[in-house]
Amino acid sequence: MINRLELNWKLDGFVDEQRYYCSEIAIDPLNPPLPKAILASDVRTYTDTAIDTGKTYYVAVGSVKNGVEKISDEITVSTGDAYFNDVDLLIVADTEANSYIDHSNNARTITKRGSMWLEMHDGKKCIKFNGSSYVSGNTTNGSLISAISALSTGDYTIEIIAAYPAAQTGGARLWEIGTEDANRTAILPAGSGFGGELLLNNSVKATYSNIYFDSVLRNHTLMRKDGITAYYVDGIKIAQTTDAINISADRITIGAALVFNGPLLGWMHALRITNAARYSETGFTPDSEFQKF
Repeated sequence: MINRLELNWKLDGFVDEQRYYCSEIAIDPLNPPLPKAILASDVRTYTDTAIDTGKTYYVAVGSVKNGVEKISDEITVSTGDAYFNDVDLLIVADTEANSYIDHSNNARTITKRGSMWLEMHDGKKCIKFNGSSYVSGNTTNGSLISAISALSTGDYTIEIIAAYPAAQTGGARLWEIGTEDANRTAILPAGSGFGGELLLNNSVKATYSNIYFDSVLRNHTLMRKDGITAYYVDGIKIAQTTDAINISADRITIGAALVFNGPLLGWMHALRITNAARYSETGFTPDSEFQKF
């Protein structure tokens, strides 16, 4: 299938020519880039087939008369996720009907456990976890549970867009894969009596000082690439460790631990698991939204 971007527009009056602009950075109308195409004066549609998947394009059309150019308002076009076929689980807070389903090709069932609700936070629709206390076997704390494919020993990227307002209690998890007694991976924000911890295989593999108790939504990413697992916040590396662990567990708990304590007080806008290393290991600009295609 050929990627294509189809445009149509209206234009009042007569012009000498039109210019089609398509850039991967925002277009400055006072200093525009070279046009991608020069169009005749009567054209009102255009199809661009030189488009890549997984990118964001900034598009505008200029009209020229007597050597003077006027450029239209810019529009932004996303062409989907280049890694979408590698996405194993995708949850995005939206409507009540859409927030607790898997938008990946696997279309898994998401189990809601305990109390949680949807609300706007930091400009985005979010699932609110209420941080209620939890003991083993209790089903009243708010969390989400889903089956996943075992991460095994390969590369992966786990991302959650989340926020929390204060130090957590009871070793709160943003998420945890596996159980306390099996191969697992988890991220613990710093809390009362706890430092920030990256847990692998039931032991602390990396610690960090967490400075994000400000209720601001951030991208928290755990990525394993070529035997190194690193934790990033908004693309900035916080901690890393060598990692050859075979993660055989095949389910994830979001907002709590599965069979221990760890209820999260905070908000989640989205979570995505990709069976590939999406980003540069040295640092990156994470996706601000997770595409559903």
